[in-house]
Amino acid sequence: MKDKFLTILIVVLSLALVGASAAAEHDWVCVPGKRVGPITRTTRASDLFKMFGKENVKRTIVELGEGATRPGTSTFPGTANEISIPWKNDKYQAPEMVIIEKPGTKWKTSKNITIGTTLDGLVKINKRHFKLYGYAWDGAGLVTSWEKGELERDHKIGERLAIQLGITREVPWKDSEPVRSSQEFRSDNRTFAKLGLRVMTIKIMFP
Repeated sequence: MKDKFLTILIVVLSLALVGASAAAEHDWVCVPGKRVGPITRTTRASDLFKMFGKENVKRTIVELGEGATRPGTSTFPGTANEISIPWKNDKYQAPEMVIIEKPGTKWKTSKNITIGTTLDGLVKINKRHFKLYGYAWDGAGLVTSWEKGELERDHKIGERLAIQLGITREVPWKDSEPVRSSQEFRSDNRTFAKLGLRVMTIKIMFP
C-alpha cells in the first residue's frame, strides 16, 4: 500500500513539474497582431496545454462588452498572469484576441506597456500626447490614436491592439464631468490629471 502511494505521489509531482516547466519556457512579451508569448494566430486550444501545462488552462465564456460573449479559454486562471482567449469558432481554433486585465501581471507589450502603466507613462513611451475616449460608455478610456507618435509604428490601434485606461482615483463628480462623454479627448486634458488614469485592459488581436 505504501509503495502504491509513493508511486502515485511521484506521478503527481512529475506532472506538476512538467506543467511548471512548460509555463516557464515562454516569455511574457506581447507583439500586437503577432503573438502573446507563444500564442499566435494559428494556436489551437489544445496547444495551450503544452505551452502552459494542463493545470494552468481552463475553458470559459469570455465577455467582450455590450452583452457580447465568445467561447473561450483562460490560462493561469485566478492569478495575476491570467489571460482570456475568445476563439473565432466553436472548435476552439484560431484565437480572435488575447485579453489581459489583471494588475501585477508579467505580460507586457514589446514597448513595456502593461496593466497599471500610467497615462504619463504612455505619453513618455509614445513621445507625444495621444487621443482617447471620454468616460460615458463601455468604450470609456479606449485609446483611439497615437497621433503619429512612437507607438504608431508597431502598436497601431485598431485591428491589432486595443488599450483602455481606467480611473483609479475617487474624485467629486464635478471634477470629472468635463470628460464624462463619448467624445475623443487629448491625453493632456487637465481633467485626466485628476483621475489617476492607468492601463486596465490590453487586447492583442489577430486579424
